[in-house]
Amino acid sequence: MIQSAINMGILVLLAIFMSTMVILTFMQENSEPVAPVSTSNTILVTAHDSPEELKVLADYICDGTADQVEIQRALNALGSAGGTVTLTEGTFQLDSNLNIPSNVVLEGQGPDATWLSWSSGRIMCEAQQNVVLRDFKTTGTGAIFLYNSDHVKVHNVTATVDNSFYGGAFFLYVGNDVMEDIEFVNCKAIDCGRHGWQSAGEGSPRVIRNIRYIDCEAINCGRYSQYSPHGQWTCGFQLAENADVEDCQVIRCYAEGNLEAGFIVEAAPKKTRFVLQDCVSKNNGQKPDDYYNGPDEGMSGCLFGAGFWIDGDMTLINCTAADNRKYGFAVWSSSSYTSLYNSTDAGSEIGHQPDRTDDVYRPLEGSHGIPVESGYQMQRKTSTYNGTSGSRENIGLSSTDPDVHLYSCTDNRSTVGFWLVETHGVYLKDCSSLNARAYAIYALEAEGVTMENLCMTYPAGVNGNGTFFGTLAHPVLNSQFDIIGQNSADVRTVYGEGGRGLTFTGVIRTDHPEPVVIRGGSDVDTSGLRILTGTEDSYWP
Repeated sequence: MIQSAINMGILVLLAIFMSTMVILTFMQENSEPVAPVSTSNTILVTAHDSPEELKVLADYICDGTADQVEIQRALNALGSAGGTVTLTEGTFQLDSNLNIPSNVVLEGQGPDATWLSWSSGRIMCEAQQNVVLRDFKTTGTGAIFLYNSDHVKVHNVTATVDNSFYGGAFFLYVGNDVMEDIEFVNCKAIDCGRHGWQSAGEGSPRVIRNIRYIDCEAINCGRYSQYSPHGQWTCGFQLAENADVEDCQVIRCYAEGNLEAGFIVEAAPKKTRFVLQDCVSKNNGQKPDDYYNGPDEGMSGCLFGAGFWIDGDMTLINCTAADNRKYGFAVWSSSSYTSLYNSTDAGSEIGHQPDRTDDVYRPLEGSHGIPVESGYQMQRKTSTYNGTSGSRENIGLSSTDPDVHLYSCTDNRSTVGFWLVETHGVYLKDCSSLNARAYAIYALEAEGVTMENLCMTYPAGVNGNGTFFGTLAHPVLNSQFDIIGQNSADVRTVYGEGGRGLTFTGVIRTDHPEPVVIRGGSDVDTSGLRILTGTEDSYWP
């Protein structure tokens, strides 16, 4: 009986061992590679104000003066094999750079427990590999600077850094190199005097690839102070500036209250396979109107003022913009292959903007006085999917370059829902303009525009017209407009001048006595457009 029990126990232990090995194998095969952590090579460093019971266990004890010395000694003591330096709870006072070697983990006990307070210097990771920085707060001058380094993970770090240096609180810089596999998870840049994040570089090549921003926040960057010079352009997430960026994922990140834009890329670098998903950008563009941007700029006030200022090979999925100073989503110069899916703007001054940066109201032909800014501005080979704008004023969705595709995009309460000027080859499907403050659609000198199933409801109108399709001098040509519309009796649904080769189909519900007028045009077919009277509770007749 005893022997049988022993045998049974051995079998149970063997089964547990085998199950554990299977689980470990599965985890190893299905997890991302991380920097090596050697449990046998862990060094403990305590702050001067750490509990005494921790100091007894410490390998290095800081005294509150130049604490980077003890931390650096601990990092260097790990040797080439690497390992972990653990900082206890407490405040560490640093006055010079902390240089991070390869194959190490530098960890604290969380941003609320471990505080790196800098009077000078920053965290430097130069030409290193396999580094993890996690679970601490850094303030003062103490930005995190990653230069020509690969396979770096920064997790659960909060930065509130001052305006003493250029770059970002989390600063990626590449010079004559390719820098790759950089990850930020649950990091925060709050009340910083510089960008929250910045990716930049110089030389050739200057490529940063495989970057991941997950559950990160940039709040009030540049709002209260800025680095000089050039700090007047401080943004939350400066995702690409003077460096080519490839394979970038920005997931569930949040930007609010930043001086200029929430999320931004510059036009000069090349952007390839850029995805922003489930991101939120609110109340950005905090720069005052009388803020003088300097003699080199020759202007005052906010320039970007956007929730998302985007360009290049970018895809936005389920992104939300609200109450931004100028634009919710701004797609700008030399844009290509940009996509927005289920993207929402609610309450921005401008939902998505055209390739213009001034605040001037340019009187278009006929002196309609339509503002030049817009809600969505899509340029060459740009696609937008389920993009939503709920702007307070100015223009909703616009295009100034050809080959634009918009799918299930909605503008709400912008001055102009869809602004198509000097463009061709624009395709819109299942889009909506709701409650436009002026025009649901404004098209001027546009050709080859195709709209399928466009819902437009209750535009306020200008001179009694809810849409504007060209002038005699700048007509709309060879275009098709499939519309489902509803508007008040005093606003004409379709108005245009000089149009040629136009086809209007769909259903319009209105009590206007003359709902469709194209003056001085030719080859205009409205036979497929049904006019119904009365109103419906639903936008869709």
